[in-house]
Amino acid sequence: FNYGNSHIIALSAEMWYGNATDLLPGQPQYEWLLNDLSSVNREQFPWVIVFMHRPLYCTTDDSKRCEEQASYYRSLIEDILYDYKVDIVLTAHNHNYERTLPVFNTTVIGPFTSETTTFQTPKAPIYTVIGTAGNHEGVD
Repeated sequence: FNYGNSHIIALSAEMWYGNATDLLPGQPQYEWLLNDLSSVNREQFPWVIVFMHRPLYCTTDDSKRCEEQASYYRSLIEDILYDYKVDIVLTAHNHNYERTLPVFNTTVIGPFTSETTTFQTPKAPIYTVIGTAGNHEGVD
């Protein structure tokens, strides 16, 4: 959907208990995503925002979520998000807050450092984990 100058895309990675089989190439959600991203008028909607429950990047010490699962989701859609110049990806699942620099294939893209606070025309998406609501694990 469109809101103001933003095109916003909701994805689900929950099919088959997080296996996200509908995000595999040729599957309905994957094909829908390609079609949707390819039809965005970037002059009218310069911001493209994707949100989904499970993170593509995270750093908590949960190896299943932040190594195995995040890597799996990146293998499904990270190329598409990069190719279509998605600006930011909002996720949750982990009950903490994190934000990456502009990143693709686990590599920071651009002249950015951990001290950078301003991004002008980043060349890769910024990934966030915003899972602070409902925190019962004691992760602050």
